[in-house]
Amino acid sequence: MHAAAARTALLLLSISALLTLCANAFCVTSRSKLSGRFSQHRRRSTTGLTSTTGDVDSTDQTVSELLKALDGDGDGGGGAVGASPSGANERTVSLVESLEDSYLGTSNNDRFAPLLGLYAVSAVLPSKPGDNPVGGKWTRKEGIAQKLLRTRATYQHLLPVNSTGYLPTSANYAASAVGEAVNVISLEALFGLIRLNVILRGDAIPLSNDERKQCEEEAASRAKERGLVNKVGKLSSLTVRAKFDPPRIAFGRKGKILNLNLGPRSSVVLDTTYCDDKVRVGKGGTSGTKFVFRSLRSDDEEPNEWRPLLARRPLRKSKALIVLGSVLGWGIQSAVRDPKARVAGISISAVASIVGAIVVFSSGGIEQDN
Repeated sequence: MHAAAARTALLLLSISALLTLCANAFCVTSRSKLSGRFSQHRRRSTTGLTSTTGDVDSTDQTVSELLKALDGDGDGGGGAVGASPSGANERTVSLVESLEDSYLGTSNNDRFAPLLGLYAVSAVLPSKPGDNPVGGKWTRKEGIAQKLLRTRATYQHLLPVNSTGYLPTSANYAASAVGEAVNVISLEALFGLIRLNVILRGDAIPLSNDERKQCEEEAASRAKERGLVNKVGKLSSLTVRAKFDPPRIAFGRKGKILNLNLGPRSSVVLDTTYCDDKVRVGKGGTSGTKFVFRSLRSDDEEPNEWRPLLARRPLRKSKALIVLGSVLGWGIQSAVRDPKARVAGISISAVASIVGAIVVFSSGGIEQDN
């Protein structure tokens, strides 16, 4: 217990130092370390189908232009690949729509297999201004998390069923699941000394024809009520509902300081409107927001950092509160006994109290879709 308290105290002292230095220093998002690592891609045995053989060269050219735009080398707006996903201007939107128009989906035999792999979230085309569909409260620019931390990387991986060893809680899910969805938000501060990872693991369940039709009708009805253009439109047979476990919050590079589940279970509907060995385009089944995911090598280190964090047994909330209570008491005791340590002790105690409140009341960063 003392060792855990000491490690937590070190983390809280670092956070205190961060608050004391200047929160604004971390509001600028730097380029991801992943830049330049996408020139090599694993090849899938099955790829998406395009309209005709003669369109393959044209489609490859469109993909190349889109990747250049995402890298900031073209005129598509660009952004730090793997870090905070970029927005998109008309050029990027046009390229994505061109790819969608050329896509006929995948073969009916194991149609979801070509979608599996590791992906960075490279761009978001929100259905309406102000939307923040990636990362929830953790990545919202005006939120407290982004005032203290910077977004290091964002991922959405699609893996074979039970790749993580977490069997679905329902036998029905286990029978119908076609894969596991793993969303990762990696945040850091103090030049990487403080690391926080938010991991959502879920089971991808295909929607039936009736379920897809219901989603389409609900989206059309919502858009009509709000006087908006319906961005959802028609959903394909690649549409799935990802049923997520509570968010896993891991402090520290190895998750040893604090590793616990916070917040509620959640679910999202996601369609795939284009996929090849380099990019995958997804569409929110309730919002119509589009996402551009960039394919990563399976042996890349950073996209796999979440694995040992998720494999580590999470602390119970009660034990986490005991550790934080020990740190709180240690900070108060230090502030009272040693005048030289008063500022540090008070800071650690204050941060321990704040973190404790987060543990008790946090939603894990989950935002309800209105």
